[in-house]
Amino acid sequence: MKKMNIVIVCCLLAGGVLGLGTSRAIDPPAALTVQPIPGQFFVILDNQTPLLDTEALLTRIEKGRYVYDTLTAHAHQSQQPLRQWLDRQGVVYKSYWIRNMLLVHGDDTLQHVLAARPEVAAVVPNRRYQAIDPKAWRNARKESASRGTEWNLQQIRAESVWNDLGIKGDGIVVCDNDTGVDWDHPALINQYRGWNGAAADH
Repeated sequence: MKKMNIVIVCCLLAGGVLGLGTSRAIDPPAALTVQPIPGQFFVILDNQTPLLDTEALLTRIEKGRYVYDTLTAHAHQSQQPLRQWLDRQGVVYKSYWIRNMLLVHGDDTLQHVLAARPEVAAVVPNRRYQAIDPKAWRNARKESASRGTEWNLQQIRAESVWNDLGIKGDGIVVCDNDTGVDWDHPALINQYRGWNGAAADH
């Protein structure tokens, strides 16, 4: 089984930064990461795009097009000086536009040079996170198969709530607003309000 690692970019949207003497910043490796990916870091630009209220736009397509066009145009324009400089240095990078930033391949010296540029808000390592320990996952699957409780329920200690507290969710109505539910699953169908025992009424 392959090692279950996930490179998470989304954490940059809310990640904090550490000051580097001035307003420029380089984020230290987080304590809970497996490790930063060597030679890769994100350069977050100070000039982020404020999106206007889209309520006046009539459809989801119009709103989506406005957001996409606005963010991509702003990233292209505001990143141009930095990208031109990186091109002249022969640096490998990838541009992003949902958050105005670039993934850059380089060493510590390059990180400090970029952190000192006036248009740069922060330099953040690209990190590799391990979502689930593979060995623990396999062991939990084996254990759940032997006693009938799925491993994910074991992880949140649902059995302790059922057995120690006597709480099993009787009388509670659960509402789902997702892309779909397997309503005819053996664990759900007899409790599903849309099933009368003979036919479904969703």
